Amino acid sequence: MSIRYDDSLPLLLRFVELHFGDAVPTNLAVMRDMFGRLAVLVEGQDKNARTGLSKTLVGCLGPYAVDGATVIDAASPLGRDLLDDQHSLWRVERFPESGREVTVRTIDRRLVGQDWVLPPSHGPGGAPRLVFASLKGGVGRSTALSVTAAHLAQRGLDVLAIDLDIEAPGLGSMLVTADSRPRQGALDYLVENGRGGVSDDELDEFVATSELTDRFRGQGRVDVVPAAGRACADNPHNVIGKLARALVEDLRPGGGTISLRDQTREMVDRLAARRRYDAVLIDSRAGLAEMTSGPLLGLDATVLLFGIDQPQTFEGYSYLLAHLAQLQVRDENDWRHGFRFVQAKAPASPDARRRFRDDLFDLFADHFYESEDRGAFNFGMDEPGAPHDALCIGFDGGYLDFDPVRDHAHLDNAVYKAAFGDFLSGARGLLRLE
Repeated sequence: MSIRYDDSLPLLLRFVELHFGDAVPTNLAVMRDMFGRLAVLVEGQDKNARTGLSKTLVGCLGPYAVDGATVIDAASPLGRDLLDDQHSLWRVERFPESGREVTVRTIDRRLVGQDWVLPPSHGPGGAPRLVFASLKGGVGRSTALSVTAAHLAQRGLDVLAIDLDIEAPGLGSMLVTADSRPRQGALDYLVENGRGGVSDDELDEFVATSELTDRFRGQGRVDVVPAAGRACADNPHNVIGKLARALVEDLRPGGGTISLRDQTREMVDRLAARRRYDAVLIDSRAGLAEMTSGPLLGLDATVLLFGIDQPQTFEGYSYLLAHLAQLQVRDENDWRHGFRFVQAKAPASPDARRRFRDDLFDLFADHFYESEDRGAFNFGMDEPGAPHDALCIGFDGGYLDFDPVRDHAHLDNAVYKAAFGDFLSGARGLLRLE
């Protein structure tokens, strides 16, 4: 029977345990290369022992063994370089023969998706940030961001809204008219940043002030960075070509590269620093693509995970949460507290909402929370403010055709408060604006 990706690490663990016997380590470093092949780093083994283990692993792993380097001396220059690599996933596994636990560090070398392997980064501060994220479209993520921006502006706050869903733009058309849209957008920034760069004097080309500001005159301000600016509308034949250049690493002038995640972080930092804002709201790309990792892991933001009560919601988020659980927590500022679930299109029934929250608890307990004997990141089912304690947005059929540029009533407090009132209260708390 053929060996598949999911079989490869358990097979490696089995034969490592057989090789070491009672001296099997409780911590193990493994390298997985860009093709998915595995190599194990070992200490205190002479060359003959490493050669013997290497032959065994090549024989059992087949296409999932790194040719010529299935066993790497951890004290060698290559071994030290690998152990210094920050692109690592951490997971507690069990040796197949004895059932003993082993902490496996996988040094994950990827051709794409490398940004997903670095733990979340902390930024220089500034206005609090809220990321609106989802694994599927159609859950009202961008609508909720638009309503939140209008709500905060009505309370006298200045807001910056940024559309990072560059492959499916939408936020720009919700908050600014076509004529008011800025010449450039987030897509253009990521393209130009890799060529001549974007100077501080040119940042105004990427930001427009929403018509909401005129409607709420004397109150707050809503500035918008759309995914695509007027240049894309004037040259639609160039958009797919721009995407091919935006979603790649940039070359540093002195050598090396700048990841997409770091480019996204720099863009948001610079745009948010143009003026004083009370809050920065960011619309993320749906799904688990490379462009999603920056908003979720690289912006030092609170992340709202949107979903509706359907089986595909729980399946999709099990993939995300199980991956996030493998990222390292390096300091007391535990980034895991920055995730919060949102039940979109929630039924009015309190019992139905409670059932959804209870199902979320099981999902988070299975894939994201730590067990009580392994760490402190765990919560009770009824604990308020826990990641699974979903903020709720009620279902309102009037928002199925959300177009506040054409129908201003969509962003009137009297209209949206019934569906969004509880959510907006929670969002203000997460933004520390209460």
